[in-house]
Amino acid sequence: MIAKFHSAPDRSMETTLTISLPPVQSLRTTREEREREREREAEVEQIQREIEKKQREKNQARQARERERAEKQLAKAAREKERREKRERKKEEQERKEKEKELAKEREKELEAQREREREAQKEREKEMALREQEKPKVVYSERTVSYKDKFQKMREKYDKATSEHEIYERDLEILNAKVKKLQAENECVLLSAYTFCTIP
Repeated sequence: MIAKFHSAPDRSMETTLTISLPPVQSLRTTREEREREREREAEVEQIQREIEKKQREKNQARQARERERAEKQLAKAAREKERREKRERKKEEQERKEKEKELAKEREKELEAQREREREAQKEREKEMALREQEKPKVVYSERTVSYKDKFQKMREKYDKATSEHEIYERDLEILNAKVKKLQAENECVLLSAYTFCTIP
């Protein structure tokens, strides 16, 4: 509604009021346009919200993929480290076993050389005893004329021979006992190698 006041040219105290109203159809059209504009704004807001929601979902999916990729990389690095440590432990174990084998061979060689020297010494003693027996005068004594000194000498020679043989057997027994202990330790280590890292004494 628009009100306009006009003063008449021939009347100084009176005014003319003119009211111009828009047609009903134009008011209805303006209201419909406003409603359509509000609907378009609502649709635009809805579309913007959907776009923002999709963008958030994309960002979340991308972040999830990045986290998954990072976790896979960490797991891969951990597996690589574990395999590398396992290879290093296996290599160290092999080197240790080789060193132990070399030491065992050296000890075996030393023991064999020692036994060989003892056998040679025993042979030398037997030769000396045989030479002394040959150097003795061959006198036939009757049972009554054999002196206690000769009996003692014979018993002493038998005792020395038995003692030397006993010492050799004792050394061989110690060597065999050491081998048995070593084999038992190796067997235990083989049985426990799947679970623990053992060392053979």
